[in-house]
Amino acid sequence: MSGVLGEIHRQIVRFGYDVVFKRTRAHGLLQEYLGSERADAEKVGEIQRAGLRELVEHAYTTVPYYRRLFAELGLKPGDIDSVDDLQKLPLLERRQLQENLDDFISEAIAKSEVKYFDTSGSTGKPLVFAYDSDYWTRRTANLLRTEMMCGYKPGDRVVYIYGMDYNCPEHRSLISRAKDRLLHNVVWLDAFRLSRESMGDYARFIARFRPMMLIGFTSALTLVARGCKSLGVRYDSVRAIETVGELLTSGDRELLEDAFGGKVFDRYGAEELGVIAHECDQHTGLHVMSELNYVELVDGNGGRVPEGERGVVVVTNLANFAMPMIRYKLDDVATAVGGRCACGRSFPLIRMEGGRVSDIISTPSGKMAHGEYFTRVATVLGNILRFQAVQDARDHILLRVVPSGPFDAEAAREKLQKIFTEDLDPALRCDVEMCELSDLMAASGKYRYVISKVPAEF
Repeated sequence: MSGVLGEIHRQIVRFGYDVVFKRTRAHGLLQEYLGSERADAEKVGEIQRAGLRELVEHAYTTVPYYRRLFAELGLKPGDIDSVDDLQKLPLLERRQLQENLDDFISEAIAKSEVKYFDTSGSTGKPLVFAYDSDYWTRRTANLLRTEMMCGYKPGDRVVYIYGMDYNCPEHRSLISRAKDRLLHNVVWLDAFRLSRESMGDYARFIARFRPMMLIGFTSALTLVARGCKSLGVRYDSVRAIETVGELLTSGDRELLEDAFGGKVFDRYGAEELGVIAHECDQHTGLHVMSELNYVELVDGNGGRVPEGERGVVVVTNLANFAMPMIRYKLDDVATAVGGRCACGRSFPLIRMEGGRVSDIISTPSGKMAHGEYFTRVATVLGNILRFQAVQDARDHILLRVVPSGPFDAEAAREKLQKIFTEDLDPALRCDVEMCELSDLMAASGKYRYVISKVPAEF
């Protein structure tokens, strides 16, 4: 459908949204969130404090782990009266949830109401987390709010490029695809099936479908963007590109905006927490979704780092009462951005600093480099479609390369060694090997520029 028919279909979908979705609790929460994000900082603080107090009381009363933890620390719920008091509690590690899931499930939620979802396990063993319908409704409302930050309106055409086997298997069947297209004006493309050939196929489909927004893994979107540029395909319908799940570099942003013609909006989240922070149209950082998550940036000892310094992301989820997660440590690095954004939202801003802790290379002399550095190195080497830098020892990096044209691995190694010696550390050795696109993808369909088995310490 295009032209007049396409506009009629958009209006029909919009009408369905008005008739059905506006009567749901999710819509009521959406309106609440849209209002609170522009409240003054004091009001947002009150919302967070009230949410934290309720969560802590609930966790202490109904969750075995927290009941035991508070007893060991000699604390009562009233001792955690503000977000500053959170530092009285230790950080919660992913492995703790993996090793004893039942210890974190609330006894107040009926077993029939508890649902389970497993994450991709891109950092190792998959994580199973629990939730109930109330949390999922809040999560859904928040997700729609963040898509609206990109300029999306219900009824607009959207193309998703995701790992269909894992992230959204429910969109694979013919019936599901028909519902997506007719009822939501959405098409899902499979990031798992991306190849040199399908890059062009996806590029041509997007040109025919004429979506307002593209949403997907950063790596998948950039591959399709390369297909667009190689075919000379141009777009005039795309207004926004929402990148999710992976590191977004400045080079990726430039490529996506040049290829598709829209503006890039980065989304930061985790399967077990939903959307944590999202970029607005000012593009000065990512706004923390403060009604649902309280974010701390900490050093290696768990203490908060000053504004402007890099720290590891720690999240207290204020919405999931089926499985409370208080001071949950993620393997991501960010910096707090001071001041209030010109968009009018009072939510604090963070800037992601190279993805995960394990996405940052630390050299023998203590220097650090993240994915952004390696994308620039790859540009210097030339004829690289995709790469992955793997640090397997403090003094050694293996650069795995998918060539886009003639490529001499030994010549690339020599050039890379010279760059490392001049830029990073003369003691840092390197090797280069060629591989296929499929070799660089994790089981979830996600892609990582950098993998360090000796991550930097913060």
